[in-house]
Amino acid sequence: MVFDHQLHALRDAAARAKNDPFYLSGLLEAYRQMERISQEDLARYLGCLPDVLPRIALCRRPDRTRFRQDIQAIASKFAIQADRLANLVRAAEAYQAARAAQSRRRPLEQAGALFYLSSTQTGELMAARDREDEEPPQPPEGPEEQQE
Repeated sequence: MVFDHQLHALRDAAARAKNDPFYLSGLLEAYRQMERISQEDLARYLGCLPDVLPRIALCRRPDRTRFRQDIQAIASKFAIQADRLANLVRAAEAYQAARAAQSRRRPLEQAGALFYLSSTQTGELMAARDREDEEPPQPPEGPEEQQE
């Protein structure tokens, strides 16, 4: 496999690449956070050893116009499951979009509109809440009050 100092250098480079959308590193980390799994669990999901993850992380993020081909090329290079990598990329992109939307919601809250993320954290907006200054609807009168 890779020598210890090389593996350490690859891990450092992958960690630095997490904030650069050019690389897969940020998507791998987003998926790990979303699923609340360890590096070992992530490697097991993809079908590789944990020492391979930094090399995958330093791959270019799949291009939208060549998504299938890019996923297949990465999967072939590292002998990982292409369908799982594709699912990971799509789920992590949705998760990142939801997190970005959540960080932008502050101005909307001040305007009276509150948005909530779904329990799966996939970024689907569920509903907007009425302004706080509006009174909640009153329940209908009971049958005893209607009879005379």
